[in-house]
Amino acid sequence: MRPKIDERRKKKEGLMLRKLFNAAKDKEPTLTQEGLIEEMGLKSPPLFFQWCDGRTNIPDKRLLWLADRLKFDAAKFRPEMLNYSNSSDSLLAEVMEVYSTLTEDDKVALLAQARLLSRAHSSS
Repeated sequence: MRPKIDERRKKKEGLMLRKLFNAAKDKEPTLTQEGLIEEMGLKSPPLFFQWCDGRTNIPDKRLLWLADRLKFDAAKFRPEMLNYSNSSDSLLAEVMEVYSTLTEDDKVALLAQARLLSRAHSSS
């Protein structure tokens, strides 16, 4: 487990995320913060704003997802993310690498399967 990120760093990361989101929105005008939260399978629309505002820490797995979706380098955003992307034994890094090569239709299908597996696992 990573140590908690201090308040200054959360603010800095929030500003960076806001800039990256705005750049992505320039290329994809229909992109919304709420839409990204929904794509992640989360149910709290204000969460993205809280990340951008620096009030809430961006979890590593969400940062990796955002890096793929918004097309930025997570390791430049948060340098210790190199531990994920360079670690051969990191399952998350491997999954994200494979995920980034999938078509949008395949991503949707994979996420649907993951949700089903997650529900099955949580009910057992």
